[in-house]
Amino acid sequence: MRILLAGVCLLALTGAAMAHPGHGAGGGPPASVTFGPPAAATAHIPNGVANGQANANGGGNILGNLNAAHASPNALAHASPNSIVGKIAIYKTTMTGAIAAENAANTAISADNARIAADNAVINNPASTAAQVSAAQADLTAANTQLATDQAALAAAQAQIAAAEAALASVANKPLTADALAKVNALLGLSP
Repeated sequence: MRILLAGVCLLALTGAAMAHPGHGAGGGPPASVTFGPPAAATAHIPNGVANGQANANGGGNILGNLNAAHASPNALAHASPNSIVGKIAIYKTTMTGAIAAENAANTAISADNARIAADNAVINNPASTAAQVSAAQADLTAANTQLATDQAALAAAQAQIAAAEAALASVANKPLTADALAKVNALLGLSP
């Protein structure tokens, strides 16, 4: 008896819902109801920006899954290393160290080159004494040795940057173009 009563109630409710066409003639919302925000609320947004489609100058979503670079610092710090956010966090950490090493090597190379130029100026100056020339020659040898060491450090930092970029490209679901890489680096606050 209970099953029969429950079935009759269900049939009555279903039939009433099917018989009512809803608001408006064809069901659904009335024709005066619109979807999305009012036009005035989105008038200042350039074409395509809000929905990720190509905008007027042919751009578009070139980052794909690398849009995860928008993640907060807290999300980057706590992400699983196997997730895309985690891989971007590893990229950021690697790049931060590699860029610092590259900048330090470039600064050292500039100092080495200035030292070499100063030594050569003393060596080539006819007014320099024999002791000054001898000291400058000894320092020039040391400066050239230091320059080779600093150039090797620069090459290692640049190789680390290239490896980090290759690792990022390997997890991207879209080609990692120079433009896409620049956008990811900007999102992460990385600047060479």
